[in-house]
Amino acid sequence: MSAESPIRYPDVSSPSVMTRRAWVLVLCNFLLPGSAQVLAGNRRLGRFGLRATLLLWFLAVASLVAFKLWQETVITLFTSNWMLWLVAALAVFDAVLWVVLTIDTLRLVKLIATGPKARWALAMFSVVTMVVVSGAAAYASNIAIRTNSLISSVFDAGPSQPPVNGRYNFLVLGGDAGDDREGMRPDSSMVVSVDAATGRTTTISISRDLHNITFPLVRSELGSTRTGTPKTRLTTAQPGRVSTRSTPTAS
Repeated sequence: MSAESPIRYPDVSSPSVMTRRAWVLVLCNFLLPGSAQVLAGNRRLGRFGLRATLLLWFLAVASLVAFKLWQETVITLFTSNWMLWLVAALAVFDAVLWVVLTIDTLRLVKLIATGPKARWALAMFSVVTMVVVSGAAAYASNIAIRTNSLISSVFDAGPSQPPVNGRYNFLVLGGDAGDDREGMRPDSSMVVSVDAATGRTTTISISRDLHNITFPLVRSELGSTRTGTPKTRLTTAQPGRVSTRSTPTAS
């Protein structure tokens, strides 16, 4: 064993030394992927892992700071097609990097030289952290791809529309269909209103049974049709204002 570098050149004949060294390497890999390789393995791989990890952390922190300062710009950027694909690719890269570095860390640990009781704990800790972190990254990639597909199918099908009074409004209908029913009827209705500047969303639920609901109404005469029959329309009355729009129909 070298007194100058017990992590890189350990005393493999001592299970206690190897166990302590193993926990150091495993924790280093968990807290800062790539550091275990710098300390005890392939320094080139370790430096690559460290740089990639720090770059991903920097991008995440920079995105959060930018979101606080320029919310509208960041929302627009992260809902663009190319950015979502970039996020998905970076998430996959992070997942693969974690798997490679964790497997290499277990190789450096030399489980067979550690204490019998510590072997299972070291292996389980490494595998669980690898699965959780890599799985989370893979899931994030899947979310980015699905979001890109949803945005493309909903918003890229036609020309873009400017907001109305600073808001985008969407009517969301829930279908009510079955084998014993004819057609598809809206079972639930909601209006989703999105602030164009901040992205804040308001959801308004509309009752599906409106035919017996009483509204403040006013009756107004709108002239006659071509046959001379008076055409009457019920319109909603607003404080200080009455809407009387109607489209005459031919007999």
